[in-house]
Amino acid sequence: MNAQRMQLGAPGGIPWDGEFLRKYRVELLSGITPTTLKQVLDTLLAKRDLIEEEVDLILNDGKTRKDKVRNLLDTLSSKGPGSIGRFKDALAEVDKPSSELVNTLDATEAASSLR
Repeated sequence: MNAQRMQLGAPGGIPWDGEFLRKYRVELLSGITPTTLKQVLDTLLAKRDLIEEEVDLILNDGKTRKDKVRNLLDTLSSKGPGSIGRFKDALAEVDKPSSELVNTLDATEAASSLR
């Protein structure tokens, strides 16, 4: 992560963007459960980061949970940092394992940016 991204800092840790989603894709694919996915989608729909058609595509175009999470990550990457930041917030608020995932990814990124 470059210094400019670090200066953009957001309360609550490292700012997430499309680059972050690509870098930690495997961890996100493994860490987001079906229940978490649905709750995050509901939050993003309520905040107007996603529209109903996008949610339907995310849920119906993927056969497996990982396919659905891939669809979400790909959709968010095209939305920009505001939507990705709200995804991070929603993920952190869903449940304890999801909050721990967010904290772990933030800590990993912070450590890697110090190298």
